[in-house]
Order: sequence, then structure tokens, then C-alpha cells
Amino acid sequence: MPLAYEGGEPEAVSDRRERARKVRPQYARGEPVKVAWARNLAEGELIQGILLDQGNHSYQRRTRG
Repeated sequence: MPLAYEGGEPEAVSDRRERARKVRPQYARGEPVKVAWARNLAEGELIQGILLDQGNHSYQRRTRG
């Protein structure tokens, strides 16, 4: 079995699929828990990136303002 991809270009992996590969299934179960808060969108995305690097799924919720 060859170790290299044979054929044309490999299929591009979508951003959603790439994120889903990083999430550990045991962390995706149960009720959501608030773990952090951010003052603006940039901080929120930074926190999400850090959590994703550790295998934790997260989502942002904006407050009324």
C-alpha cells in the first residue's frame, strides 16, 4: 500500500470539518458550562482558539448591549 496520495490534488478539508477533528468526544457531552468571558469579539475568538487547541468545543454568546 503506498504511503503517498495517488491521483490529483487531495480534497480540501472545510474549516468546520477541521475544527470537528480537533474536538475530543468526551468533552462534547453534557451540559454547557461557562468557563470564561470576554470584553470583545477578538478576545472571545482568542479564548475559543485556546479551548479548541486543547480539544474542547465552545461557542460564543453575546449579551444584549
